[in-house]
Amino acid sequence: MRRPSGSLTIPAGHVTLDPPISTVVGNPSAANPEARGDRVVIVPTAEGDARAQVRHQYISNVVVKRDSDGATLIEGTDYRVNTNVGQVIGLVAGVQDICHVSYTGHKHRYDLIWADPVTGALGVAKGTDRAEDPEMYKPAEPAGKVPLYLAYVTVHGVELIPICKFAGMTPIAYRGEAAMDLQEARKAIRRTLGRFARGLQTDLLTYGDSTGALRGPLVSQDIQLVPNVDRDVFLPTDGSFFMRLPDDTKAMLEAKGLMYIYNPDYDPVVAPGRIDPSAGTGVDGGVRFVKLGWTWRFRQAALDRYGLAEDRIRVFNMGVPGTTASNQVEVIGSNTVYHGSCTPRLNAAVQAVTLAGATNDNNGACHCAVVNFGMNDRSLPVLEEGMYRIASFFLDHGMEVIFLPCAQVSSYGGRFPDPMEWVRYHEAVARAARRAGNVAFVPTYPFVGPGQEGGAGMSRAQMSASNMVNHPGVYEYLKIYGPALEALVA
Repeated sequence: MRRPSGSLTIPAGHVTLDPPISTVVGNPSAANPEARGDRVVIVPTAEGDARAQVRHQYISNVVVKRDSDGATLIEGTDYRVNTNVGQVIGLVAGVQDICHVSYTGHKHRYDLIWADPVTGALGVAKGTDRAEDPEMYKPAEPAGKVPLYLAYVTVHGVELIPICKFAGMTPIAYRGEAAMDLQEARKAIRRTLGRFARGLQTDLLTYGDSTGALRGPLVSQDIQLVPNVDRDVFLPTDGSFFMRLPDDTKAMLEAKGLMYIYNPDYDPVVAPGRIDPSAGTGVDGGVRFVKLGWTWRFRQAALDRYGLAEDRIRVFNMGVPGTTASNQVEVIGSNTVYHGSCTPRLNAAVQAVTLAGATNDNNGACHCAVVNFGMNDRSLPVLEEGMYRIASFFLDHGMEVIFLPCAQVSSYGGRFPDPMEWVRYHEAVARAARRAGNVAFVPTYPFVGPGQEGGAGMSRAQMSASNMVNHPGVYEYLKIYGPALEALVA
């Protein structure tokens, strides 16, 4: 290993890791549906659905009972199980059943393998066995030791992730090129960075699909073309972002102010147009707003660096779940869906501030847009052309533009079963940025590309942890994609 004071040689050695804990969840013979295990909604879909995800990622010995009549469903006829992502997926077209699932759940965790820099001896710091989100509970690095590998421990065995080859999220061998990429990206948003430095009120636009909207199911056509309504929300209901979020992680986020109940003295100031989802109901209902999205992390980095008041940087979220970068206006049932580069949605985006009932010094357009598409796109040429069209339109309206390629997905299926397909989509966004010119392209390949997981500090088996298909989890927003944008300011 290359260290600042010279090379460090680690002699051959071995460590022993404990197996993960397994737990039986539910009782298939119970009369009470709630005692049968985890509640799911079984939906026929090719890629899986968050509503059909139980509380463990790794499961076996699955029994599914329908709530309406207590019938035991038949695997291979009524449903199939993805045992590595904890999903029960319907096989009967047009049928959605509320069921309870009993199973054996296998926990997983991250251990840290370290070396003593004096003796070369190896040791292990053990992480926490978790049904979900073990990446949030990794062990701390022991003082005076050199971290070598994260060991992702599952029922299937151990995956070694070489964090020793990375400086933070950056591959050591790539540091020079990464520094140049970062400098070029900063040049493309120098007006925005200058506004931060001078304490001028700055408006940021989130523009993309559900991964930017932080809202699960497709929103109605009535609010697609207005900012901040029904975005950046946690709903403890079927299909929501973070719907399986463990209570202790939720409490941790609430304690840090990253998840909170609507505040009439705060939310309309930092997110104009946002409304109280429980207004008129008289109850909280479990709805929370979150400051986990990448634009919010970009904003927080600027607030922290320059000591700015909260009202100095506002966020206007116009992400729309289920959309692509195409220029289509698509009718799905009774709903009209406006995709990323269609004219109505672009026109609304450059009037986001005005549409939210606010004003600014850029004719109602935000000063900078964070654009992210690709997770729902199925055509590389359409993605590239759509991203190019979006950037060109925003630049023509006095906005600066940041491109963040689509998030990485689980190696157990997800949106990109072939890892090289994800690489090709990453490259398509890079090409669009080069074509448009003066766009801040933030590459994510160096820390979540195939073989680069040491930068993320997370196995690809877990990525897109919110639904194990195409929605990043809390750790991914806070520790991977958020910091990629924070680096533009730091």
